[in-house]
Amino acid sequence: MTTPIPVLPDDMRTATGIAQTDIIVRTALIAGLADLRANSDLLDYVFSSLPKDALTYRQYGEEQVSLAKEWFLSQEIPVFMNTRLDDSKLPCITIAMTGSSETEEALGDVSYQTSEDAIQQSTLVYSGPFTPTKYDAVTGIMGLPSTFDFDVFPGMSLRDGNGVIHTVEDVIDAFTIQLAAGLNVDFRNSTIVNHGSIQVTVESVDFRETFEIGCHALAESAHLTYLHSIVVFILLRYKEELLESRGLERTTISSGPVTLNTSFQVSEPVFTRMINLTGFVRNFWPKFIRGPLEGLTVEVTPMDEYRYGRRGIIPAAYPKIIAGGT
Repeated sequence: MTTPIPVLPDDMRTATGIAQTDIIVRTALIAGLADLRANSDLLDYVFSSLPKDALTYRQYGEEQVSLAKEWFLSQEIPVFMNTRLDDSKLPCITIAMTGSSETEEALGDVSYQTSEDAIQQSTLVYSGPFTPTKYDAVTGIMGLPSTFDFDVFPGMSLRDGNGVIHTVEDVIDAFTIQLAAGLNVDFRNSTIVNHGSIQVTVESVDFRETFEIGCHALAESAHLTYLHSIVVFILLRYKEELLESRGLERTTISSGPVTLNTSFQVSEPVFTRMINLTGFVRNFWPKFIRGPLEGLTVEVTPMDEYRYGRRGIIPAAYPKIIAGGT
């Protein structure tokens, strides 16, 4: 009947932090109202029972449906949190979160999505800052200070004092590496960094959250009936597209009675009907943030040197085997 409401494209990551469900509900109602205004024929479905029912069609038939459509399309209906302190425009819709609690206890809070690759603007610093003892622009050979205690591997990144990234092309020994030749760079305050994706271990837990959605109309109780029906229609029709697909799942609704609301500072009577919305949401947080495996360092014991060094398998008297890779 209508085209899907545009939302942000799926970025293939389900771990999205702490869900702001009150904002999800508010923006869903705003988008639903806008879609009904843009596709007003949908309002015929909202009120279709009136002209089709054998008892209501005479008094509440097509004429009442036309009045309801005309009323809705002529009204500006704001949607806001009930904590708003300024004067409210009527009719309006209010939202209040009345409860949020964990649904179950789980040891370790392990998520079904156990990890993700996080692309961060800032890199993960492995070592530094430090100032190299030398850099040979002809060969690209760089000497590391004697206090340097981190194992560097080919393919890792060195960030100079100006924030420019340089790839470590080779590792000569524990205190000598090779970068590109011909660099005219100030290498003071350099750091060894991870440059790219960072592995994040993800944990999560489910929450049960409850909202009160208030429908408020001025002077005519029939207008409240219109507004309540429209809000219920939005919460049902757009449940999958605007609620479940955005993290608020398994929603159910229930409605209370019509009441006379005296909290609005207006001279005419205000009629209110509350809709209780309950749903489940999963909140995520990072447990560990690590860089990817950059390489492997193996300690060589004196016995290893004796057994294998003479056979040419490893360099004799070389304290470590450094293997690069990701």
